[in-house]
Amino acid sequence: IESIKNEELIDKAIEKTSKVQLLSREEMWEAPPHILITNYSMLEHMLIRPKEREKIFEASVNTFKMLVVDEAHTYDGAKGSEVSMLLERFKASVGVEQKGKIRCIATSASLGDASVDDKVIAFAGEFFGETFSQVIRGQRLNAKDRLGKPYTLSAALTNEEIIQYLSIIELPQQGSPISSWFDPLSAIVPEQQLKIAESQADSDIHKFLWFALKGHPLIHRLINILCREPKPWEEIVRSTELWGVNLPIKLDGSVDDTDAEVALAHLLQIGTLGRANPDDLPLLPVRLHLLFRSLEGLYACINPKCSGAAHDPIYSDREVRYGQLYLNEKKTCECCGSPVLELGSCSQCGQGYVFTQRQDSGELESLPRSIQALKDNTKIYTLTSGNLDSVTEEEEMGEDEEEQESTTLKTFKFELQKHGWIGKLSDEAFTNKVTPENEFILAWHRKKNDGDEGGCYLNRCAACGAGTGRTTLAINRFVTYTDGPLEAMLDSLFELLPETEKTDKNSSKRKILTFSDGRQDAAFFASDYQRTHTEMLYRQMLWQAFNQVKNTEGITSVNQVIHQLKADFLEFYIPHPDRKSDVNYKSYRPNDPEEEPKDRKNKIDAEDLAQKRAKEILVKEFALYFNRRLTLEAFALLTCHIELEKHLIESVAGKFEISNDEAQIFLTVITDIIRRTGIVSIEGSS
Repeated sequence: IESIKNEELIDKAIEKTSKVQLLSREEMWEAPPHILITNYSMLEHMLIRPKEREKIFEASVNTFKMLVVDEAHTYDGAKGSEVSMLLERFKASVGVEQKGKIRCIATSASLGDASVDDKVIAFAGEFFGETFSQVIRGQRLNAKDRLGKPYTLSAALTNEEIIQYLSIIELPQQGSPISSWFDPLSAIVPEQQLKIAESQADSDIHKFLWFALKGHPLIHRLINILCREPKPWEEIVRSTELWGVNLPIKLDGSVDDTDAEVALAHLLQIGTLGRANPDDLPLLPVRLHLLFRSLEGLYACINPKCSGAAHDPIYSDREVRYGQLYLNEKKTCECCGSPVLELGSCSQCGQGYVFTQRQDSGELESLPRSIQALKDNTKIYTLTSGNLDSVTEEEEMGEDEEEQESTTLKTFKFELQKHGWIGKLSDEAFTNKVTPENEFILAWHRKKNDGDEGGCYLNRCAACGAGTGRTTLAINRFVTYTDGPLEAMLDSLFELLPETEKTDKNSSKRKILTFSDGRQDAAFFASDYQRTHTEMLYRQMLWQAFNQVKNTEGITSVNQVIHQLKADFLEFYIPHPDRKSDVNYKSYRPNDPEEEPKDRKNKIDAEDLAQKRAKEILVKEFALYFNRRLTLEAFALLTCHIELEKHLIESVAGKFEISNDEAQIFLTVITDIIRRTGIVSIEGSS
C-alpha cells in the first residue's frame, strides 16, 4: 500500500477538483462559463464590478442566447419591478437592445389553471421586456394512462371491509421476504394477482408491491383524485369518490373518519413502497405538505362579562377574569367591542398578566417582538384583571441575582372615545369596583418607589418574585416563533421513518433533511435541533432506566439509574454532543462499527465517557435551576429526594418540638430547595 503524505493528498484533491469546477473568479474571467447560474443579488454585484462586466458579459455579446428565471411568480410588486429593471441592465450588458433577439423562459409551479394564461403571458412580457406567446403546462397522467386498466375485486369484498382491513393491517418490516406480504395483502388483493406479482418481482419487494397493486381500484381512484389538483388531507380521508361509500356518522352528527384516516395512511405507505425500477417514480408519487402556524401570542378581551368568555366546568367556582381569547392580534373584541390585550404568565407560579404599550396621547399599541425591546421600555404596562391569584415567595433567583423589588398596585383605566379605546394612568390605589359603561380598570403593577409615571415590563413576578435572566423573561409571552413547533414535528416524523437498510438492532440509518431560507437560520436551527433532540432522547432513556431498576414501591437510587444509563450508552448507538471536538457527536459503544476507525473507543474510555454522561443527565434533570421547567420532575413524572437518616429526623423533631413526620417533610422541602438552586452536584459528572 502506497503511503501518501498530507501535502500530496491535498495537491491531488485540488488537481482533481480543478478539472470539473473553477476555484476562483479569475479562472471564470479567463474562461467564461457557457451556462451561468446565479441569483438576482449576485447578478447585480457582477454588473457593478468592471472586471466581471468586461470579462463575462461584454465577452458574451455575440454568443448570449437564452435567459431563464425560476420561481417567476415570486417577482411581483416592488421586488418584481426592481428585478425587471435589473434584467434590462443585464440585457444591455450582453448587447441585447431589441426584442426578439434572445429566448426568455419563466418557470413556476404556481401559475393557476389555464384560465389565467393571458394574464401570465402579459406578466412575463412586462417582467422580461420581451414578447411571449405560449404557456406550456405539464399534464398529469390519470391512473389508466399510467398503469393500465384496473382489475376487478371479489363481489364479496365490500368497500366498508376494505376500509376496516386497511385500518388494522400490520405491514412487514422492509427487507422481509415477499412471502411475508401475502397474508397482509390477501384480504384486499386477489390471490391470483399476488401470485402473478411474485413471478414478475425477481424477489424484489418493491417490484412485487408495484405489480400486486398497480391495478387495484383503490389505487386508481386515489391517483385520479390527486392528478386533478392538490387536496387537503381531511378531504381525501372523507372522500366518497375514494372509498366508494359514505363514512359512518357519530351520535353527535359528525363524521366518524377514525378508521378511514388510518386506512389512508397505510394505503400511502404501501403505495410509496411499490416501484417497478429503482429509478422510477413509486406507485403513488405523492407529496405531503405539513403546514403549521407558529403561536405569535395569546390575546384576551379584558371584559369578564364578554359573551365569548370561556367557562371551565371543572373550576366553575373561580372568578372569570377575561373574555374571548384570540390566537392573533386584535384591537377590539369581536364579541363585545372591548379592548383586547396580549396575555402572559409567570414562568414559575403561572400568574396571568396582560400587557399594553401606551403612547403619550393615550393610544394603545401592541408590544415589540424582541426581548431586548421589552426591557427598560417605559411605555409598556404590566396589568392584571383584579388582584393577584396567589402570592407566594420564590426562593430561587434568576441569572441576574438582584434584591427583591416589590411592586405597588395602581389603577390603569381604559376609556372609549371617538377614535377608539385609549389608556389613562391613575395614581390612586387599585380596588375592584363597578365602572361606568365604556370604561374598564385593571390593576397596574409598578415598581415600588418608582418616581415617574412610566411603565415597565416587570422583571419580577408580582406574585412569587421570580426574576428575569439575561436572555429570558420572568413573565413569559405565549410566543413559540418557528423553531419549537418545527422541532417537535421533525422528531415525530423521524420516529415514523422506516429503516432504509439493514442495521444492527441498536443503531439506525434513518436521516431527515431540512431546508431554511438563509444560511444563518439554517446554522442556528441545525445546532438547536440537534441539541433539543438529544435532550429529549436522554429524558426518554432516563425514564426507561428508572422503570427498569425501580422497586415495587416505585423508588430507586441515583446510583442504580446511573448504572443503567451507562449500560444503555454502551449498548446503543447515540451521537453524544460534547465540548471536545474529538468526541463531539460520537458514540460511546466500545469499538463501534458505525464509527470511523479513528473515532472508535476502547472499552475503558467508552465506560468512562458513558459514566460521566449518565451522571451529567441526572444533574441536569434534578439540580439545575434554569432547566427545571422542562424536566421530568416539572411534569410530575419523577422526583429526586435526599435520603434522610433517622437520627437527623429525630434531632430536628426534638429541636423544633414537632412530630417525626413533620420533621421529615420540613427536611425534604429544605433539601429540595438546596438541590434545585444548583449547589448540589454528582461527583465525576461530565
